[in-house]
Amino acid sequence: MAEEGKGKIKKFNGMNFQWWKLQVEDYLYQKDLYLPLVGEKPEAMNASEWAISDRKALATIRLSLTLQVAFNISKEKTTPAVMKALEKLYEKPSASNKVFLMKKLFNIRMSENGSVVDHLNDFNGVTNQLESVGINFDDEIRALLFLCSLHDSWNNLVTTVSNSIISGTLTLNDVVSSVMNDEMRRKTIVGAMAEEGKGNIEKFNGMNFQWWKMQVEDYLYQKDLYLPLVGEKPEAVNASEWAISDRKALATVRLSLTPQVAFNNSKEKNYCYCNESIVEIV
Repeated sequence: MAEEGKGKIKKFNGMNFQWWKLQVEDYLYQKDLYLPLVGEKPEAMNASEWAISDRKALATIRLSLTLQVAFNISKEKTTPAVMKALEKLYEKPSASNKVFLMKKLFNIRMSENGSVVDHLNDFNGVTNQLESVGINFDDEIRALLFLCSLHDSWNNLVTTVSNSIISGTLTLNDVVSSVMNDEMRRKTIVGAMAEEGKGNIEKFNGMNFQWWKMQVEDYLYQKDLYLPLVGEKPEAVNASEWAISDRKALATVRLSLTPQVAFNNSKEKNYCYCNESIVEIV
């Protein structure tokens, strides 16, 4: 229906009517089938041309409906009649629809390793649906709701962003910018651990410890950070060099842990004790 890089119109199933309506109207304009939306035949167009144009627009609309929705408007024979029937059925801001959307908004939650962009799209989709039924949020409320919808692993950033606003008023753009910048930073850190075609170390979540341990040890050898694996400082290495090497190895280990596992080992300050602590937990 909307090929050649113009995207596809997702079939309307009774939810998010405003978004579907916007897409259908845009598509009808792209295909020069917008005149039937007005509902009146232009004087310059004869009856036969008008009938064909209306029938094409009607076909476009019905082909973008699921079977159940299409059945509800099957008696309508013109484009204006179909649109009017759909608006009557699905555009009316009923109380039950408002309750459903509010629950959806309050329950929306970003997964631990989810994409910020995908989560923002979901968040905006719900708030836009609420706006279509007359429930509007000012920008600060939207910003606060978005922060609350992030996974617990973002708690430090939430605190930082909240405390960094001098005026005390958050904006959604500022919040999203901070979150996306932090996501990029996280990806850079994790990706740097196993670049140059050597693969990524899958974060240890408490399962399959031996596999994770083998990957981490291999990575430490690749980066010449294997000495802390032994646990004793070689005589040829001075205390300062040893401390730096151990700290780098410790950082590598902790960056390859999920927040929950890392929290259980947060008191350990060198590689040897941190590794032993993980083994005890497992």
